[in-house]
Amino acid sequence: MRRIGWLALWALFGAGSLASCGDDSSVADAADVTDGDGTDGDGEGGLEMIGGLRAEPAYVGMQAGESRTVRIWVDHPPAAAISLEIGAAPAGVVTVPASLDLPADGWHVDLEVEGDAAGTAAVTVSYGARSTVVTADVVSPEVECAGDGAGTLSRGGTVAGSGGLADASVSMPPDDSLDPLDVTIGCAEDIVTAGYTAVGPAVAFGPARRFFRELSFSIPLKVGLLPEAVTVGNVAIFYSDGIHPARIVPFASTWIQGAAGGGTLSFASTRLGTFQAAYETAAGTRTRTRHWTYKGIVGVSMGGGGAGYVGLRQPERFDFVSPLGGPLNWTQMMHYVETYYLGGFCTASPDDAGDVGEHCAPPPPTQPFERTETYEDWYYPDGRDGQGGTFDRREYCQIFRDMALAFGNPGLFNEDSVYLPPGVPLTWWAMGESERCANPVTLESFYDDEYNPDGSLPVITFCDGAEIPGDHGRWDPDGTNDYPLDVGVAVDVDGDTIRDPGEPVIRSGREPYDDVGVDGVADALETGYDPLENPDPADDDFDYQFNPAGTEGNWRWDGPGGTDPGEPWEDFGLDGVAGTPQQPAGYDWGEGDGTYNESPHFQDYLDHDGYSLLRDMPDDQLDRIEVLADAGVHDLFPFVVGEDAMMAALTARGRVVRYYNDFSSTYGVPYADEMLDPVKINFLTLGRNTMIRYGNPDASEAQLVRGDGGHVGTVTQVINRLAYATFAMSARWPGGDRQRHAADTEGVMFYVDDWASPSTGRVSPFGMILPPGYDDESYADTRYPVVFFLHGYGQEPGDMVASAIIFQNWMISLSIPEDLRMQKLIMVFPDGRCRSEESLPDPEKECIRGTFYADSVRPDGPQMETILFELMDYIDANYRTKAPEDLPETW
Repeated sequence: MRRIGWLALWALFGAGSLASCGDDSSVADAADVTDGDGTDGDGEGGLEMIGGLRAEPAYVGMQAGESRTVRIWVDHPPAAAISLEIGAAPAGVVTVPASLDLPADGWHVDLEVEGDAAGTAAVTVSYGARSTVVTADVVSPEVECAGDGAGTLSRGGTVAGSGGLADASVSMPPDDSLDPLDVTIGCAEDIVTAGYTAVGPAVAFGPARRFFRELSFSIPLKVGLLPEAVTVGNVAIFYSDGIHPARIVPFASTWIQGAAGGGTLSFASTRLGTFQAAYETAAGTRTRTRHWTYKGIVGVSMGGGGAGYVGLRQPERFDFVSPLGGPLNWTQMMHYVETYYLGGFCTASPDDAGDVGEHCAPPPPTQPFERTETYEDWYYPDGRDGQGGTFDRREYCQIFRDMALAFGNPGLFNEDSVYLPPGVPLTWWAMGESERCANPVTLESFYDDEYNPDGSLPVITFCDGAEIPGDHGRWDPDGTNDYPLDVGVAVDVDGDTIRDPGEPVIRSGREPYDDVGVDGVADALETGYDPLENPDPADDDFDYQFNPAGTEGNWRWDGPGGTDPGEPWEDFGLDGVAGTPQQPAGYDWGEGDGTYNESPHFQDYLDHDGYSLLRDMPDDQLDRIEVLADAGVHDLFPFVVGEDAMMAALTARGRVVRYYNDFSSTYGVPYADEMLDPVKINFLTLGRNTMIRYGNPDASEAQLVRGDGGHVGTVTQVINRLAYATFAMSARWPGGDRQRHAADTEGVMFYVDDWASPSTGRVSPFGMILPPGYDDESYADTRYPVVFFLHGYGQEPGDMVASAIIFQNWMISLSIPEDLRMQKLIMVFPDGRCRSEESLPDPEKECIRGTFYADSVRPDGPQMETILFELMDYIDANYRTKAPEDLPETW
């Protein structure tokens, strides 16, 4: 939900540092500076300029009789073929060829290293004075464990093992909310289950405890035991707390370091316990046919939500779905809206600390990176960049209204309107904003189990929009509250027809239930409960990493399962009060029908819910698509919590998910806000489904002011977000054109055109980037993958014009070797902005600023999902898009 031009401006700022335009002959590699005598800067005449040599990987491991491939890179491809000299010492450990030929204009050549006998050898590759060394370990198959460790783990400190466990350690971040704890480290019995092969010992970090923040761990493993087809993206980490069965957990920022014969596996975890590294024994040996559509969809903020549910609702159309922030996990978002955005009010319950009309604190956060807020103090980090807008109270209210115009009103069901609260007439909505504020609707006998259980208090429509000067988001009751929040009603405790401080906003989107899991029993009542030693005796608590299929605390009602009774609920209708009649306006819908009910419009949100869509997707589609998600850890919206939990649906379905703390952790560096270098990242090894939480949880105030981890992020982070998603798609799509071609200096790099939907007649602009060389006759038969990029709230396709520079540079950059360069893509920017005339009455408008890319539930609302698919067909019919094909895949 970004403001106009924010992303485009930052993309333009970053473009010049990433790549150069023009023909190959016009740009020289900075490393290829000669001595003026035609030599390669090392005094050896006659040698080709190659800059330097680099081995990827720099170390390999294997058992005797196995071999590994190392790719030898040069910084600049030679003009003529060259021969690289190869040697290994000491002799007898590995076998390598005496030389390798690198062809003219080649960036790399592959070196095969074959293991002969246990030991370590240094393999040297040289060309003149230039050389690179590969460490090769030939290892024995045994996995052994010896050693121990103990110490006090405190903020900013580390406890490490000794002896054979010298590579085992745990570190605590410098977080003042964490208390010191005595920790032991020791060997444990294997916890790897059938079908997996251990590559390191089981290491116990005790006592088993849970933390609100992730700790940093390392455990030993023998890298050389990993088959060549198994990469860091395939390494599984088993976990056991000593009470429940061991399981694979998708820990964050998994990374392998050190020599192949005695390396370490590092990762982040919110729990102490026993850990062991392994790989699926069959990994890399199976083949299947994969259908490629050569289509990807990516979006930011509102577009991130749109890209997610558009892509997941019709996964057969896409290979990649990439939500970059945004409202996609509506299960979590509706919970957050109910608990926090509309929270902070005392209820009629005797357990509350006050009476209706007074303030009560909302519950504390339960998820990492979650924050508390209340209706009268919506969160906005004043003084910090990177949030993409000011998001004052008027904008917040506008977003809530646009959401209801797209999906319906999730909290109040009205049989006569998908948008208005029950009992509010359409004639009131047709008034102007100031007239609505001057003439609030008063509703009598409006029951609500939380705030008006006897129906004695009047309920009113109300206006908002004023905030304390200098404190964005904090409501000013004495300000000019002149923006109607049409979708809500408040309890008018004092009867003055004005919503006063503490007077609650009603949320009645579902019948009351207890989120205690399908066994119907809360943790504290389960046998064996202990808040420290055994906080989840039934092992049914939802945790996006440790228990992704859990039903207790998963923010939704779960019905009976097998012999389980299901979660308790009350058949009292949406108002939650027994015995209230069905009102003519319909605001006690569903009472006494024997079925658990949510508002039909609440279900509209769940129909676009990323978690539900992944949970219910057919296996053949789930095996085919890949999800590339991100969110900022300091985002003013809780999208990181929702997307973490959304990815849990994949884990629960047995698919591998990789979480990364910041983009830099994709190449083993923690929290480095620096430009993402695609040469550093092997996008094929990181895992098919990835979630990147960008930003530093312990960022300094100066970093936060620059926007670290914000809704948009720093200048660097926003470019990294674009780079990761598009480079990952490019790297994984088979084939593709990565050859150099000058940027089209006279042609159109980016243009915006109008297009009419065949089914609706709506005229929408769309933007497009055509790849360099598209109009060149030599490329007349070349066809290209297509990436559809959905913009944020309040933006429109033309705001993305500056991104043409950055994307086209990535397709032709001299600083990126051809094999790693982004393959040439067509990029399309659909429209997501409201297109109504401002002079129209509100009921006749499409929406206010953003469509959310949905087919509106309003009959006259914009059908944006349908329009997007029609635009896809139009692009296929009028541009050289790459046709779908079926290809074999090893997995």
